Amino acid sequence: MSDRNQTSELEIIAHRGYSAIAPENTLPAFARAIVAGADSIELDVQLSADGIPMVFHDITLERIAGIPDRLDDLTREQLARFDVGTWFDPQFSDARIPTLAEVLDILQSLKKSIYLDVKPHCTWSNEDIDRLLELLDDRGGLARYVICSFSSAFLDRTRFVSEAVKLGYSIKNNQTYPPQFARAVADGNSVTICEYRVFLENPALVAASRDRGVEPVVWTVDDLRDWHQLIDIGFRRIITNALLPTALDRKSIH
Repeated sequence: MSDRNQTSELEIIAHRGYSAIAPENTLPAFARAIVAGADSIELDVQLSADGIPMVFHDITLERIAGIPDRLDDLTREQLARFDVGTWFDPQFSDARIPTLAEVLDILQSLKKSIYLDVKPHCTWSNEDIDRLLELLDDRGGLARYVICSFSSAFLDRTRFVSEAVKLGYSIKNNQTYPPQFARAVADGNSVTICEYRVFLENPALVAASRDRGVEPVVWTVDDLRDWHQLIDIGFRRIITNALLPTALDRKSIH
């Protein structure tokens, strides 16, 4: 992670782009996040059947496109046929599942970092990880990125391939916090990506995490009361669907 991310200023991270006003993980959502002043972007990555990194969250296309097929059973060419915008609003009927390369190309003006949530349900070979890292290095350098996952096995393999890239150990609840935090500490070049209520219930974890050299990041915060509580206990990096800078300005929140 670059030095600019080691400051105490708040880093607002757009979850799947500006997903409150555009369909998640699409080019319109990412473009709107930049316009709205997002510092950083979080997005989901998985492989198509022909090994192309695609930006999409779910295992299947059912929720977004009404198609029961798994994404990793379809090629990039097949995936390009599906409308992934109408479910959100018919004005986005032209939206398609983007490749990671397409998304990174429109995020070059982003101020800070890109957090890649690599989905654990598809299989990544070491060669796939190598190609992913080459793509990231070509699009701004590895220091711009954090590779995140709930799969510690995937993160271990990523670390085996590259000592340089920062990792994000994803945490969903109080039960999974201790082992994932311990892995982040042991790695030495990591953050935690944690469901925010874990820290609201245990505020002392913020300072304890930093004392061990691990910066905590929280998801997904859309309630202003929770937002303020997190800032009050010392949070600097917050993932949100809706509370991007332009929305906060309209609410006169500073």
